[in-house]
Amino acid sequence: MADKPLLEVKDLVIHYETDDGVVKALNGVNIQIGVGETLGLVGETGAGKTTLAKGIMGLIPHPPGKILSGEVQFEGQDLLALGKEGMMKIRGRDISMIFQDPMTSLNPVLTVGEQILEVIEIHNPGLSKQESRKWAENMLERVGIPAERFGEYPHQFSGGMKQRVVIAIALACNPKLLIADEPTTALDVTIQAQVLEMIY
Repeated sequence: MADKPLLEVKDLVIHYETDDGVVKALNGVNIQIGVGETLGLVGETGAGKTTLAKGIMGLIPHPPGKILSGEVQFEGQDLLALGKEGMMKIRGRDISMIFQDPMTSLNPVLTVGEQILEVIEIHNPGLSKQESRKWAENMLERVGIPAERFGEYPHQFSGGMKQRVVIAIALACNPKLLIADEPTTALDVTIQAQVLEMIY
């Protein structure tokens, strides 16, 4: 059991059907990640890194994207066989993702605090409102944002601060697996170091 990988992707094939033809984004990808391991993917733009991440998360837009074959095993469970509701229970609690673009990752009509609260409340229904709020405020503090800014909206934050909020949301439920798609792109060098230290 100890040798069993936390995540195992086997022969994953994902294509996008566009007006210009079929884009073969992933062709038989295989990866394994054990508990406590870090895996970095390096490749040029368009190599399929984000597609792999979204495939694991069950977030491939269909259409135009389609998972043609393969398996995504998380703790021995095939995520591709779970369906939408099954993935919603796992996503945010057991597996989280820090998306590449914080500008499109946050809901502009909800405060940043509400967006952190949402993931906490969904996966911890036994918590009181006060406990959930305190937890969300602590997450803001962990990423270097004062808890007093809980009630502010995304447009009131810089790009780097928005990315910190996205990271707070991803880490809120202490996931077993964290997928980060260029998580420090919008951050200055000092904050990059702080964020990477926090993630690892």
